[in-house]
Amino acid sequence: MQNVNIAALNVGLLRVLQALLEERHVTRAAQRLNLSQSKVSRDLKKLREIFNDPLLARTQSGYILTAGAERITSNLNCVIDNIESMLTDKQFEPASCQQTIRIYAGPLEVQLFMPALFKQLHQQAPNLRLEVLGESENPFDLLASGQIHFVMSGLTPDKGLDQFYMKFLSKSSPMVCLMRCSNPLAKEILTLDRYLASNHGYTALTGRGTTFIDQSLQRLDKSRNVAAVLPSFEVAANFCEQSDLIVTMPEVIAQQLIKGRTLTYQNLPKEIQLPEIEHRLYWHAHCHHDPACSWLRGLVEQAE
Repeated sequence: MQNVNIAALNVGLLRVLQALLEERHVTRAAQRLNLSQSKVSRDLKKLREIFNDPLLARTQSGYILTAGAERITSNLNCVIDNIESMLTDKQFEPASCQQTIRIYAGPLEVQLFMPALFKQLHQQAPNLRLEVLGESENPFDLLASGQIHFVMSGLTPDKGLDQFYMKFLSKSSPMVCLMRCSNPLAKEILTLDRYLASNHGYTALTGRGTTFIDQSLQRLDKSRNVAAVLPSFEVAANFCEQSDLIVTMPEVIAQQLIKGRTLTYQNLPKEIQLPEIEHRLYWHAHCHHDPACSWLRGLVEQAE
């Protein structure tokens, strides 16, 4: 994609481009925008000339995005949001907002913060769309590139810290071991030897790297047998209920999971010292003055 005619672009064309790339169909894009099909077809022709790229390629099963269109898609939504924010009144009306807010949140943050946040968001801005991403090698790269609006995590950026704003949310609760009630460990003090002799599952709180538990055990020249790496705390609870697997997790999550189930939890052995995790909300400078993002930051404060 070369020699893009930036001067020929406007917000209207970008909106048409957004609908075409998401719908991958001229008629559906026209219906979504309340425009005629001929108008959207003419705009698609203009966009192809501007970007010097077909954007949509026909196949036997319909249209697919070209490689150039895939690259455009990753930044288009934030570009449109920022342009419209710049051109419109800064007064934000949640009830009429139809914006999409994208948040990366780790598995722990999803359970701790997202349900209460979504409840308030949906009540006040029923047409605002929330997209929660849970998988990324480095969510801060997505934040810096404008692909998402927020990162909610116990991680910290490994570069470009001065580009980000940050709000402290809370510290994590103590860690405990979830297990089924019939597990022999449920009836006795969980010593380090008993802990190490068990089969373990874990849900990575950060989604990458060595777990805090394993780092703590390494300092004692010890290791545990990890029999299962699990995608969520809810899945971990299911595994524990059906086996003698034990899973270390924050007590606040274990308290939720044991309700109405044949599950219990035990405190960690006293030898394992774990650092407190600080959960924070991060956003980039390019979204700092966006009215919808400012409003959502206020909701996060109320949802804590």
